[in-house]
Amino acid sequence: MREEHSDLWIAAGLAGHRVAISTNGFVKKNGRAVMGRGCALQAALRWPQVPELLGNYIRTQGNVPGYLLHISGDLPDDRLMILPVKHNWWERASLDLIRVALNFLMDEARQWPDWTFHVPRLGCGNGRLDWATEVRPLMEILPNNVVVHS
Repeated sequence: MREEHSDLWIAAGLAGHRVAISTNGFVKKNGRAVMGRGCALQAALRWPQVPELLGNYIRTQGNVPGYLLHISGDLPDDRLMILPVKHNWWERASLDLIRVALNFLMDEARQWPDWTFHVPRLGCGNGRLDWATEVRPLMEILPNNVVVHS
């Protein structure tokens, strides 16, 4: 894992890069996922179809890590990685969910060593977790082709 103080979205659209966002598992009555803060909100503003795609994903797959496909032409292979950190938008982030997300991310990063994976500090914004004491120690397992942005 490498840390950078840079914009998570700088890698969007670059060949050989994947962007991940932290999400929650709450789907509104209209079928759209709640994406009201942080990098989830930024993704929803960039690609207005993302809340509906994520809502469908959560309903069919569950609140688990994965990819949203066919977002737009400015992401590599039209993929956006989702890493759930909460079950509900109002909750504090779950270290158990983060561990599941990190295992998924680690598997992807090892499977695709020539790619660079860009992620935020999982659960440290609206999730109210502390980067230094709670989350960073968990993320240190990630290989060097994962960049954590702050």
